[in-house]
Amino acid sequence: MEHSELNDYELIYLINEGNETAYNIMYDKYKGMVYKLAKAHYKSNLCNGVDLNDFILEGYIALDHALIKYNDSHKMKFQNFLFLCVDRQMKNLIRTNTAKKNMMLNNSIYYEDLNSNNIRILDTLVDKNAVLPDEALILNEEIDEQYNLANNNLSEFELKVFNLKKQGYPNDEIAKRLQKNIKAVSNALSRIKKKKNIININ
Repeated sequence: MEHSELNDYELIYLINEGNETAYNIMYDKYKGMVYKLAKAHYKSNLCNGVDLNDFILEGYIALDHALIKYNDSHKMKFQNFLFLCVDRQMKNLIRTNTAKKNMMLNNSIYYEDLNSNNIRILDTLVDKNAVLPDEALILNEEIDEQYNLANNNLSEFELKVFNLKKQGYPNDEIAKRLQKNIKAVSNALSRIKKKKNIININ
């Protein structure tokens, strides 16, 4: 029987046995769902500043995990299981990004606040921990710089993996194109995720 004639359960069984053809069939079948979810989350969260490519990458990572982790004990169709995995992964990305933005806001003070009834300029000058408007601008510039560093701090190999992954290539195809083993590609994706999720603000 041809692989294309098999259902999701049979293909996933073969994937667990290490069958790359079955993996590629499932990947091609469901990467469209990943893109649609990424686009929907991106449109709904434009104010959060998360790039569409970040949503797509998170979605592909979730697809990889779902293909490996799914089994009959989940008591739901693979399609529904995948939807939950991808949706959760993208919501976690939004939460992480929102937390970073809130941290930045908590460490800054806006010029308008100095003229409000809640904050007096004298109190601001006396408080050693207060952030003055010009210092706030410098702080925001430093934070922007650190974001750029986080996005650009990828090695040449990691950048190649990232670009191929966001184009929708499965891990084994990326490995073939870059003449590396799949484990090297998976490790690179893990490093990419950490670098894009961790911003150190001193």
